[in-house]
Amino acid sequence: MAAAFADDEYMLGPDLLVAPVIDTGVTSREVHLPPGAWASFWTNAVMVGPTETTAPAPLGTPIVYGRVGSLIPMLAADIDTLIDANAGAVISASQRPTVEARGWPSGSATASFDDGTTIAIMDTAQGVGVTSNPDAFAQAVVFTLDLSSRTGTTTPLTHVVVGGSDIPALATEADVRAATGNAYVLSGNSIVLRLAGAVTAWIE
Repeated sequence: MAAAFADDEYMLGPDLLVAPVIDTGVTSREVHLPPGAWASFWTNAVMVGPTETTAPAPLGTPIVYGRVGSLIPMLAADIDTLIDANAGAVISASQRPTVEARGWPSGSATASFDDGTTIAIMDTAQGVGVTSNPDAFAQAVVFTLDLSSRTGTTTPLTHVVVGGSDIPALATEADVRAATGNAYVLSGNSIVLRLAGAVTAWIE
């Protein structure tokens, strides 16, 4: 059955599956998910493949699934180019000292950015370890993680520790993104965590 989808689905790197909608007025389509667990990029709903599913695709929300267990390096949403630019409102990557990552912890995963920044997640009995090693222009990393598929521990995670001390829990995601140091917001199984500098945090 997977062969029927081979012409219009593709992998974007090893961990993102994209199923484009190219016909006018179409707001959903059939998607084939390969073996393994896959999370909707937009809702974090998890499905286990191989299977077919009808996925919604409202305008502006392309169908994308992330492999559970993966960590996806990303740029800040407002970056226009990776090349240094001096054209007024054009924002280049070097003008943003923060990079981003999306992940669905289940086991361990690592990723790297073009500037040399490396990141990692570790799903263990202690909780979820998150490591950031910024390089070049990246001075901090903002992680957006869905914790519902973790295997290391199934108890609720309630706080974040760096170097043996709790870091600030802020009220909103916007507050975390505006912070200058380590900070997080945790809501159920979703966490947005900002790590400044080279550091390992434990979500416990």
